[in-house]
Amino acid sequence: MKELLFLIAGLVLFSVLIPQIADAGMYGEVYIPEHEFIGFYDDTETYTVFAGIKNKEYYPIIPTVTITIQDGNSKIMKEYELSTIMPDNMLPMKVQIPEVKSVNPILEEPIISYKKSEKAFSGGYIIYDETLIIHDDGSLTGKIRNGGESVFEKFRIYALIKDKNDIIIDVASSEIFEQMNPITVERIKTEVKEAVERHEPRAQVIGIQVEAQEEQNRYLVKILFNVTSIAEPQELETYFERV
Repeated sequence: MKELLFLIAGLVLFSVLIPQIADAGMYGEVYIPEHEFIGFYDDTETYTVFAGIKNKEYYPIIPTVTITIQDGNSKIMKEYELSTIMPDNMLPMKVQIPEVKSVNPILEEPIISYKKSEKAFSGGYIIYDETLIIHDDGSLTGKIRNGGESVFEKFRIYALIKDKNDIIIDVASSEIFEQMNPITVERIKTEVKEAVERHEPRAQVIGIQVEAQEEQNRYLVKILFNVTSIAEPQELETYFERV
């Protein structure tokens, strides 16, 4: 049985968002688990490498992975700078190295370096319901949603495909999506502001924050406002549950 893990990867902003994945790695490190680093010849006889890079740092990072293959009497070394990985998240990697030609190439332990990323976006997620369908031809369709506060631009969806033993057997990707607006968050902000103005004319809204809490299936809404009879700004915190 195949297991699918999805993520959204930005092409221009190099942002990555993925549902939380339980991991036994130590915090403060970036690594590739041994069982998620595989080299083989594919159906076209092209040497291919799969990897799952895990970020256990406390901040978003941009990793660089150096792959070395002992190819007969020579060594082939390739370096790849990848997209941003958010903390406690994973990025799948699939590269092809046609220069490898020997019968039994040896994939050596990878070298990983990384730098802190200043570009990080959150709130994007796959909707796991009956609309997520694997078709007979192997293609997959479903729905995605931007539950954050930033517009996503030029991004694609990646699927990490594993077997029942948690071994990567393929990495698939979608076409490039040009833009996805945070419709839900902006709609909540607008409706809350209009409701306050309509039902409590004494209150002047200063700001509204909306935070998607996917695991609880709800939105946290914080409203900062002034009241004519009170000198200090007031804050109201409430939740919008999904039904």
